[in-house]
Amino acid sequence: MRAILPGATCQFTIRFWNLLEEELQRLIWCLTLEDGLAHKMGKARYLGFGSLKLKLLDNSFIINWEHRYAGKAKESWQTPIKAADWINPKVIANYDKLHEALNAKQI
Repeated sequence: MRAILPGATCQFTIRFWNLLEEELQRLIWCLTLEDGLAHKMGKARYLGFGSLKLKLLDNSFIINWEHRYAGKAKESWQTPIKAADWINPKVIANYDKLHEALNAKQI
């Protein structure tokens, strides 16, 4: 068995195009989750292993492509993403069941 030790970190990029506001809210909620919730990954997750928390890096942003290719300043086409501004549980189908299943303390 190979395990990742507590506190280990990794970094990856997610790129997306043409999302509606609700779709972006769902994506950000699915990635960052709320306090007390965690993603469950790996074969031993039912034994209490495999709970992990993802977060957006401070330099994450949304690109306004119209402004980008119009040659405008970078500040006008890169909008920083603040996860708290996008969390809206009302757009998540089966929110209560997901909240129960993703409980970080649940085995």
